[in-house]
Amino acid sequence: MICKTCGNEFEGEKCPICGSEVGEDFGADLGNDFFEEETPTVQPKQETSVGRARFCTHCGHKVHEEAVVCVNCGCAIEGVSSSTKMGVNSKNNGMAIAGFVCSFFVPILGWVFGGIGLAKSKKLDGKGKGFSIAAIAIASAMFVINIIRMSMYY
Repeated sequence: MICKTCGNEFEGEKCPICGSEVGEDFGADLGNDFFEEETPTVQPKQETSVGRARFCTHCGHKVHEEAVVCVNCGCAIEGVSSSTKMGVNSKNNGMAIAGFVCSFFVPILGWVFGGIGLAKSKKLDGKGKGFSIAAIAIASAMFVINIIRMSMYY
């Protein structure tokens, strides 16, 4: 049998290299011609400072712990979240940030972007809500300060 975890060829129910239990032959669903080429030698799992080494479940090649695709066979690495596979990071509320920055210089833009950011924060599970509220408050304060400053000159 060939271990699905590390790619080691062995006999029995437990891989002597990584200790994984194997219930069925790995190559059975891939066809015999898959293993005609030389199988890459795989080092046993080693503890690292960050975590355990990972291996491709399709070819047994050692892969980087943050890899989403095996560089040896090109198959997707199992156990990776869908957001990581697609390269999607957590979204930020850009309108809230823009409103916060603009509120200091152009209060009208602070109100507009802050309001849009506040509405958008509901869709983003509250991300940017604080910036939006701060943008509206600062824009209001800056508007009042500008009115007072203008009335002093006239």
